[in-house]
Amino acid sequence: MPIAVYIWIIIGIVLVIIEAVIPSFIVLWFGMGAFVTALVSYFTKDLFYQSLAFAISSFIFIVASRFLIYTKRDKESKVINQPKEMNVFAMKGKIGIVEEDIDVAANTGLIQVSGESWRAITEEDEVIKEGEKVIIIKVDGNKLVVKKKIKGEK
Repeated sequence: MPIAVYIWIIIGIVLVIIEAVIPSFIVLWFGMGAFVTALVSYFTKDLFYQSLAFAISSFIFIVASRFLIYTKRDKESKVINQPKEMNVFAMKGKIGIVEEDIDVAANTGLIQVSGESWRAITEEDEVIKEGEKVIIIKVDGNKLVVKKKIKGEK
């Protein structure tokens, strides 16, 4: 095996180690280019072709990696940048079970949602009995505004 093959392999290993020590995600691709050049140097001893193989393969690795990274990042950013309800406001639309009769006039009402108990009120001042299912309409301060769940309603 020509000595140039070993030299390019050593260069590739050194570049990959440098990438591991100083992560820049660029030096790695030059290391991969050196490994490709080691393969090319097995077939030719001409330094021009080896240098050309190193430059072209390194360039292809860098461009391909940037393309893959930015394409994936753009897809994820479209999902990430969509507004999403969080914290207590994410409760909207969830179903709860009444633990204590909900009666706005009597200032009572407690529901169980996602394993937590919450104070609850209704918008229409209706009375909802214990054990019935309710849908959370919105959050009003530290209380959940609910309505009675009708069978078949999602």
